[in-house]
Amino acid sequence: MDKDIQNLQTKLQTTEEGMKQWMKEVEEWAASNNNKDHKPKREIIAKNKRKLEEAIAAYNNLVPDTEAVDTADAVLSQDFPIWPWDSASTVPLETQKMAFDKVMLLSRLREEDSHQRDEEPLPLPDRISKSCAKRDPAD
Repeated sequence: MDKDIQNLQTKLQTTEEGMKQWMKEVEEWAASNNNKDHKPKREIIAKNKRKLEEAIAAYNNLVPDTEAVDTADAVLSQDFPIWPWDSASTVPLETQKMAFDKVMLLSRLREEDSHQRDEEPLPLPDRISKSCAKRDPAD
């Protein structure tokens, strides 16, 4: 299983520390990506975008065309690291999430394998001696 992680690290050209950082970033993104919060946030963003569009239009009406500000969409499409999925990392979130999913899957498989080993029956001689020890000598 560790070989799969190492192959993934090689494929993605990262280190173990890089993978750990990606795991942390995906967990933080997932925590901030709560569905019940989406609608109110979208409404606030849309309201603020309309205000920005109005302010840009008002400003652009006051200044010469050479000093006009870009549209709200152009301003908002610039690289501002303000969103949870934007980070200092140059690795796309999709790649980080894929690595996270693979690491978590392998972690769950290891845990399941550990539980199965813990639940394996005792060897026959041990089961017989336990069974005999439980019997009442008066029988």
